Amino acid sequence: MRTPFRAFLLAGFATVLTLSSATAADLFDYGSPQELKGVTRFYVDAGDDLDLRDIIKSRLEQLQGVKVVNRPEEAEHWVIFRWSGSHPSWARTIVVTGGATQRPRLLFTDRSSESDLVDVADDGGKAVAKAYRRVNEK
Repeated sequence: MRTPFRAFLLAGFATVLTLSSATAADLFDYGSPQELKGVTRFYVDAGDDLDLRDIIKSRLEQLQGVKVVNRPEEAEHWVIFRWSGSHPSWARTIVVTGGATQRPRLLFTDRSSESDLVDVADDGGKAVAKAYRRVNEK
């Protein structure tokens, strides 16, 4: 699958997952956080909000050996952060497999109880980092 088209599909996948989980099952397979084991390159997609992307990126780059890449085709896995309007309670942090997979695999989601979108993004980054540490310390 060509990368621009794949990026388009994953962006649509993230939007559908955020807004309606009933139809999302048609768009992805399920995986598990165990698939984070050994991953060293993540792509962080926070839409057009670079500040929120930087918050999540900084959390991931605190992990030894992990790099956040600027191009989706260089990543092994994607961290997608989406929200609806100004309602942080509708925000989700989603981790899907990247790289050469033909169909996205949902590995991990997180929903924060914070009321500020910046705090929600930070919680999402912390949650992904915690899941990553858990499977890579074994």
